[in-house]
Amino acid sequence: MIFKDKENLNKEKKEHIYEQVSNIFKESNFIELGDLKDSNDINIKYDLPSYWLFKVIGDNNENFRNSISNFLKDKKLKKEVSIIYSKNSKYCSYNFEIFVENKEELFSFYRELKEIKETKFCF
Repeated sequence: MIFKDKENLNKEKKEHIYEQVSNIFKESNFIELGDLKDSNDINIKYDLPSYWLFKVIGDNNENFRNSISNFLKDKKLKKEVSIIYSKNSKYCSYNFEIFVENKEELFSFYRELKEIKETKFCF
């Protein structure tokens, strides 16, 4: 009986955490790559022009690293790019803020990042 209660408690905790994360995403500027199919349906508070924070997660390989470097070479960066590697170094996460003039340019940047074959997630 104790084991069953622990199972239910774990399930409730997972559901609660999922709900909290979902609410954070709804209230934030995060855009998932799948949302870019119809950019007119996304309700985001734009305060552009300004710097926009991007987080791109992908395979930790030379092609991905070179593709991100090429993407950033002509962009106006606010700070240095930070790179975080997964525990087993299979994936890496690039975090950077680049200057964005308008909504069209913002979505163009997301599309460019999406086109990188090794990109898994982009926020």
